[in-house]
Amino acid sequence: MSDPVLVVDFGTSSSSAAVVQDGRERLVKEPSSGLLSWPSAVSATPDGTLLVGSAAERRKRAEPNSYRAEFKRDLGERAPVPLGARTYPATALVAAVLAEFRAQARLMTGRQVQRLVVTVPASYGPVDPRREAMLAAGRDAGFESVELLAEPVAAAHAAVAGEPLGPGSTVLVYDFGGGTFDTALVRIGPDGSRTVLGHRALDDCGGRDVDALLTGGVSERGREWLDPLISAGSTRARLELGDFVRRIKHQLSEAAEVEDYFTPVTPASRVARTELDALIAPLLERTVDCCRQLLADCGVRAKDVDAVLLVGGTTRVPAVRTLLAQRLGRPLRQVEDPDLAVVHGAAAWAARAADRRLTAVPTEPKAVPLAWEPTAPAELTAWHVEPGTDYPAGAALGTLRTAEGALLELATAAPGRVVRHLRRPGETVTAGEWLIAVEQRAVPGAATVRRPLTGWHWLLGLLGLLTTAFGFLSAWWTREHDYEAKYPTAMGWSLLMMLGAMAGVVLIAVVWRFLRHPALRLLGTLPSVYLGSVLALNGYPNYTDGGEGYYWLTAGAWLVGLLLVNWFLARAGLWRGLWRGLWAALGGTSGAHAAGSAGAAGSEG
Repeated sequence: MSDPVLVVDFGTSSSSAAVVQDGRERLVKEPSSGLLSWPSAVSATPDGTLLVGSAAERRKRAEPNSYRAEFKRDLGERAPVPLGARTYPATALVAAVLAEFRAQARLMTGRQVQRLVVTVPASYGPVDPRREAMLAAGRDAGFESVELLAEPVAAAHAAVAGEPLGPGSTVLVYDFGGGTFDTALVRIGPDGSRTVLGHRALDDCGGRDVDALLTGGVSERGREWLDPLISAGSTRARLELGDFVRRIKHQLSEAAEVEDYFTPVTPASRVARTELDALIAPLLERTVDCCRQLLADCGVRAKDVDAVLLVGGTTRVPAVRTLLAQRLGRPLRQVEDPDLAVVHGAAAWAARAADRRLTAVPTEPKAVPLAWEPTAPAELTAWHVEPGTDYPAGAALGTLRTAEGALLELATAAPGRVVRHLRRPGETVTAGEWLIAVEQRAVPGAATVRRPLTGWHWLLGLLGLLTTAFGFLSAWWTREHDYEAKYPTAMGWSLLMMLGAMAGVVLIAVVWRFLRHPALRLLGTLPSVYLGSVLALNGYPNYTDGGEGYYWLTAGAWLVGLLLVNWFLARAGLWRGLWRGLWAALGGTSGAHAAGSAGAAGSEG
């Protein structure tokens, strides 16, 4: 069973959550009310305890000064939020709500949930203080791992009412929530995956702003009876006025005109839908302009958009649909549940954890340092395996956080041991950058993975073969034409030179095997080349006819040629087969032992 993940759509006016485990999604109900959308509200008791959700809503009339809702817009502000006789940072209020969700998730799963995915407006950029405040709230709520997901991106993963959007479709997400407006352009892949082409947001354009405009209209028409209540400075009256206005707004989504009473003794308030449309028209125009700007940023024409996906409770206002149909002229599609679309989509996104897992890419087949390839610069958040610790194949060695707030696991396909961390948590890393040094181990019974041979490999191998042949022919010619050569045959002389050159190759291989620093390898290679050439010249008499340079050329040809041929055989993996055959010919104990020995030699060579 996989570790559970808590997904939270933290909204300005209401929040919802779901537990994702083994690909299954379960919505978290509020214990006191059974609601799936919890009010984003808190109330402080005299001892400093923070009540959240409906419990806070029920207490607001008795203790209005200790109540606060819509505090999501206070994130990133330095000024604390006063609640009764105490003050709280906005981060603490968010953490209290997240902690309550976490407590309910524990009851549902029977275990403590350590991973959190929380949705945020698209305007929470990499340097936005609200982004770090939301991450801090998640950590303060007790979560070990906190991921951020842009709300329109989450909504793009939600189920659509009616026929599903087909592969290759380009969808414009129109997310009109309680506190912000977010839009995203999404392309659906052949496998149903969602690729976000871009997103934009308006921080001061949400359902709360619609409420403020409608409150102004109602207050203007009921000034005679409303002013005395409000001017008395009653916090309770202001809270009740907000509830009254939202009630009217919701009714206008269904009726052309609404008549309602603020209190049983006040006159009736009549509001027509046309009045609401006129009040919010400038606000809706701004959302359309935001969508058009996004299309321009992505280089996509409006006519190339296959559908506009409506998300968020404010999209229930009929004027929204009318304006979008007029201004964009594209088909309008509705998610199955506009209020829960973001949490459903975020849960679907969280279930696709494999899409956010990176596998190490060594810079060369047997490289000690490992690199990964995120699509954009990302922040290294943590290392999960300390130096000197072994890890199995497929283990997540660390995590990266993308600019959007998602976490990427840094995995490696082979087992091994961590030697040291090359980068520290908190640093920004890029694709191909060495992050960690490891000692990788071969997997028993697994095939050795090698990069394919290129034209350069074959060219250098052929050059080594030709150079070796030149040394052989040169030695043969020397024996045939030099009357002072003391070896009886040209073949014997050539073989003797080859053995000397092979000794030089072994010396160079030893130097490169045990010396890691480039300068030390160079210092060790030069005398090895000289000694190998001297060994290849063994048995030469002291010539006096000026031909010593030619003999050194012959020995050097042997040495260089054999080096290139050995390198090519090792690179092509042919030495492994030769050693297996030799072991079998010498009576090796078993084929499995031979394979294991060859595998170890291949991983260490």
